[in-house]
Amino acid sequence: MMATKTILFLLIPVLVRQASGNLNTYPAPHGIQASNKFQVYLSQGGNRKSSFTYITTSDQRAKEVSHAKGGRSVSWTSFSFSGGAVTAEIHTPHDFHSCIVRPQHYGYKCQRTGSKIAHVTVSSTSRMMSVEFDYDYGSSNADIKDKMLIFADPPESNVPNEHDSSVLFYKAGVHNLNGQMHLNNKIKTIYLAPGAWVEGGFLSTANHGVTLRGRGILSTRSYKWHDNRFSWGMLNFDKGNNHVVEGIVMVDPEQYFFRGLCDHNTTRNVKMIAPWTYNSDGVGMGHDALFEDTFIWANDDSFKVITNSYSDYITRTGVKTFNIVLYSQMVWERGMMRSGGCVHSDHRRLY
Repeated sequence: MMATKTILFLLIPVLVRQASGNLNTYPAPHGIQASNKFQVYLSQGGNRKSSFTYITTSDQRAKEVSHAKGGRSVSWTSFSFSGGAVTAEIHTPHDFHSCIVRPQHYGYKCQRTGSKIAHVTVSSTSRMMSVEFDYDYGSSNADIKDKMLIFADPPESNVPNEHDSSVLFYKAGVHNLNGQMHLNNKIKTIYLAPGAWVEGGFLSTANHGVTLRGRGILSTRSYKWHDNRFSWGMLNFDKGNNHVVEGIVMVDPEQYFFRGLCDHNTTRNVKMIAPWTYNSDGVGMGHDALFEDTFIWANDDSFKVITNSYSDYITRTGVKTFNIVLYSQMVWERGMMRSGGCVHSDHRRLY
């Protein structure tokens, strides 16, 4: 009888944790400004936490090029959780009567719960959403001036060893690469930890695949539009095959977000935001690419389907399809897909 009571006693804390879940907010990088437009608090099972809310604006791009609109901003926050639903409490700069969560397919409701306060309950991970308020809804003729995005990640697993010589490991904090880093032959993994803000980009140089993953942020907002230190975009993974980009937020591209014109690349749970200038394409891709649970806000093509050796490929194989799978994508953009040939794609839940 005593053994049975002991087992029950040990099980109760486990069951309580499973019922309440596990909510993880990410650290704030020292030196990065918090949003002055929105603040977000998260609650799960009675546990309430502040979630650091980033902001970036269009003002610098508007000074560089005439086609960029000034006076725009996007605020965003990211977190991960398991178990029970998480309630996001959003504090706004102005009061409002109604609000909405997009994509509406999620079925999430935005509720006004007080002056300048909205609540949204998030029941699943891999959710990337825009919360929009009636004082700034935008229209077919006008954009939303101050955007608010919420990214709910699944919990991380298999964090790489920071002492592994094949790993570039960026801890929480601000890291300036002074341009686009050319990866040497040894590098196989780039990891951006939660709370890491990496200012710069990466270019692959080896024949093997590179995995870029984590919950950190890659930005080029401090670089000029079409900065000559970059080849095509923030990420240029044209060299090699079987590249993977997973989990990160990509902010304010100096040109493309991600160009990978080689084969068998995977993009999963990536968020691409703040494309204030033209020619801010989402992804340039080659053959047999997979896109899953990814948020793309582009200012040109979201997906550009082409290859480094397109003409040679047709000559050798006679094949004119690229076998692209798009699953559970969230797309904000003017045009969606441009192809250098015929596209054989599987569009599953593309919004």
